[in-house]
Amino acid sequence: MIEFVMSRVWMVVAGLAVAAVIMAAFGGLNDGIAEHRSMAGAGSIADLIEELEAEAGAAEMRVTMDGMIADGETIVIHPGSIWVQGDGRSRAVACSSNIILFDNGRTVDELRLASGDVIVVRASSGTVQLEKVSTM
Repeated sequence: MIEFVMSRVWMVVAGLAVAAVIMAAFGGLNDGIAEHRSMAGAGSIADLIEELEAEAGAAEMRVTMDGMIADGETIVIHPGSIWVQGDGRSRAVACSSNIILFDNGRTVDELRLASGDVIVVRASSGTVQLEKVSTM
């Protein structure tokens, strides 16, 4: 009788170990999805800047960062590069260097964006301006 009970106990312990391994795998998958979302968001901003820089006319649009940046990560825009920072890591996306950055009306060297922020992108004759207009 004791062997029967012990076999069931070991079966439960083995099942918990397998469940822990599966949960860890799904946790890693979730981190990979979040990292991909932020990198895709940074790439979209870089593509937008480069497209507007190539245009000869004038344009203005508002871009909301909701859904473009994973929680706990920030996008930092510098002339020449866009960085995704979070979890002690930084990853970069190349971007046009012919941009002017503003933060609520002041000229700045970098823009820090998080989920919920809004930027206004203005383009005129090949010069692109990005202005952070709100912080959530």
